[in-house]
Amino acid sequence: MPNAWPPVQGWNRQPTVRRKGVAGFPYAIVYYVTESEIVIVAYAHEKRRPGYWKARIAA
Repeated sequence: MPNAWPPVQGWNRQPTVRRKGVAGFPYAIVYYVTESEIVIVAYAHEKRRPGYWKARIAA
């Protein structure tokens, strides 16, 4: 159920980007869903360089 997690706040473009925190660690998986796949954009630290992954998403 990849669409179970809420969209990233402040991200108002397509594709809809979502993030899921990793329990017990200060990391999150940032991803978006297409018709045929789940694209992992980053395994990002939640405090270091916030939003660095935004340039990785092709519109």
